[in-house]
Amino acid sequence: MAPDLEWDRVEPHTRSEQLEEGLQARVADPLWMLARQWQVGEFRGEDAASPIHLRVKAYWSPIETFRNDAAALPRVEPARTRCPLEARVEAEHVQTGPARLALAAEAGLQFLRLVETHELGAHRSELRRLFPLRVDDDDLEGLPAREQSRLRLLARRALDGRELYRAPDPDFAQTGASPTEVEALNTLLVSWKEECADRLREPGGSGDAWADERLEYAFSLGASTGDGEVVLDASRVGYAGGHLDWNCFDINATVEASHGLTATSWKTRPAAQVLPVPLAYAGMPASRWWEFEEGAVYFGGIEAGPSDIGRLIVAEYATVYSDDWFLVPVRLPVGVLVRIRRITLLDTFGETHTIKSTAVLDDDGLPEGAERPWAFFELAGDPSAAEGKTPLLFLPPALTGSMNGRPVEQVGFVRDEGANLGWAIESTIEAPTGRPLKRRLQWGLAKQAMADAEQDEPEAAGDADEQPEAWRYRLQTEVPPYWIPLLPEAVEPGSAQVRLRRARMLAWDEIDLDWAKGPKGRILAPDGPLRLFEEEIPRGGLEVTRSWQLARGSDGDLHLWMARRKRPGRGERATGLAYDTMER
Repeated sequence: MAPDLEWDRVEPHTRSEQLEEGLQARVADPLWMLARQWQVGEFRGEDAASPIHLRVKAYWSPIETFRNDAAALPRVEPARTRCPLEARVEAEHVQTGPARLALAAEAGLQFLRLVETHELGAHRSELRRLFPLRVDDDDLEGLPAREQSRLRLLARRALDGRELYRAPDPDFAQTGASPTEVEALNTLLVSWKEECADRLREPGGSGDAWADERLEYAFSLGASTGDGEVVLDASRVGYAGGHLDWNCFDINATVEASHGLTATSWKTRPAAQVLPVPLAYAGMPASRWWEFEEGAVYFGGIEAGPSDIGRLIVAEYATVYSDDWFLVPVRLPVGVLVRIRRITLLDTFGETHTIKSTAVLDDDGLPEGAERPWAFFELAGDPSAAEGKTPLLFLPPALTGSMNGRPVEQVGFVRDEGANLGWAIESTIEAPTGRPLKRRLQWGLAKQAMADAEQDEPEAAGDADEQPEAWRYRLQTEVPPYWIPLLPEAVEPGSAQVRLRRARMLAWDEIDLDWAKGPKGRILAPDGPLRLFEEEIPRGGLEVTRSWQLARGSDGDLHLWMARRKRPGRGERATGLAYDTMER
């Protein structure tokens, strides 16, 4: 060996990518099994103790503020402690949305049910006359006959719940009710308004948190701790809807991210005294050779190559270190930032140990300015370890699951390399009845209406004798009007960076019906300009949907809100768009 050559590690090496053979324990005879147990050290006693008692001291601070970073002028509002975090982040205004008529009718029908239950049904018709639900012709445009009939039926049988809710002091005496009945109706109105207020979850004063240019939610949370203000920013990671957890947040210590909070004292309680228990999970390998293992999980079947670090770590943890961990339950409130200040351990030898954070121990030996190569269950941007403190842990008031309704709006974002465009395909929109409406069906109704209008027009003199041309020139081929083009636009003059701007097709000028062309849903924001970051639409495309969510919070209350979800698309799609064509 050369004198300047040093060995760092001496270990066996195999070219096989299978772990099965190394995890097998083939039995040749009982003596071989005893020798195998001796070989792995099962007969060797260790002069080590086991933990039997722990004292855990934890401090925490509640989340106090919520800021909508998707707004042009972000505003801070108080955080809702009783509402799940997903319900506040994902909620959008639905009382003024496409289904406002259906929601007003449902609320009005609920009030009429209460009236009927309390034996005041004789005044139903007068209540509908006092608060009529009006359906205009504009609300019926572009709807199939079945949906139009549904709206007209709601207008006849229900009252306008919005007008009733907004009425400061409705005069129920106009319905011909007696003073006693008027008092009963006023009592029902109070309880009905409370029910309506708790029925839907809508955004707070800062508005919707959906960022159109990123097609995801942008928001941050603020907490006032004993170490100063802590801002948890979800914009860096990007939340596309679904489930929120601690790993969706980073700590943002910049001045622009501040919520204007000041330092306050930590909240605490007497130290928790708990009994540590060995960590166990389904399919866990047995700790002794003579035990039969559960067959539900087979770690020998893990296929891992040299670069599959994640799978190798899982296999090594399960087979070597899984019985070295203990579980210590500590009960804490949700919606708080937690710092474990001290853990004191008593072992079976009667000795007491103070357990320090692994992050603090790893950071002690690093040179100044260097970063730790490994961090686990830590918020990015947390300087606690460098300051000799245990890293912060965020316990969000998140949901374990929710019930998803069918999408009432669906938009696909794809790239068309042939046309050098991006497309937003608005396949489904929310109808005034609250039900999903296919744009393809709506476009079929529009073409039928335009064809009927052409047949009703009188033919001009001499047109009947003219022969149709054999060929026709078209500036561009026809594209369905619910395919909205996204044109590349330079961010700045002369810049190579571009954004995708929502545009319109020239062929839309030939369509006389406004309700049949262009974006009509809420995802594409038809009321204003829309520009998307180019990197937000990958080559495979993506899909954004709107649907109702229903969940039960930790306090037992039901929460209903309208949410958006962003999912991967189904690949590239071509429209067949071509320019300067001739056709028969």
